[in-house]
Amino acid sequence: MVFPDAGPLPRHPTQLYELVLEGIVLGVVSYILLKKTKKEGLVFWAFIGLYGIFRFLIEFLRVPDDLELYDKFGYFLGFMTIGQILSLIMIIASAIGIWSLYRKKPEVVL
Repeated sequence: MVFPDAGPLPRHPTQLYELVLEGIVLGVVSYILLKKTKKEGLVFWAFIGLYGIFRFLIEFLRVPDDLELYDKFGYFLGFMTIGQILSLIMIIASAIGIWSLYRKKPEVVL
């Protein structure tokens, strides 16, 4: 797709990809997790994790919003954008959050 005022090169319409993928994430989280689980906090952490995964993948197709900032910092470790780093943080936080919900709590002995 060629965007007006963005040069002659075609670009991926990542806004549409995000719209579809976020709708899928919201649908999955809403339907399956809200109907099937009673764990408080699982819906939140599942949404954060799934959103982080999809956002990480979409970042490969995006043109950076702030090219000046991109020129200054470039890619992290040669292949990851700042958006992908933030997405990884979301994925890791989600995994830790879900793990903490399901880990066995020590029994209190009185």
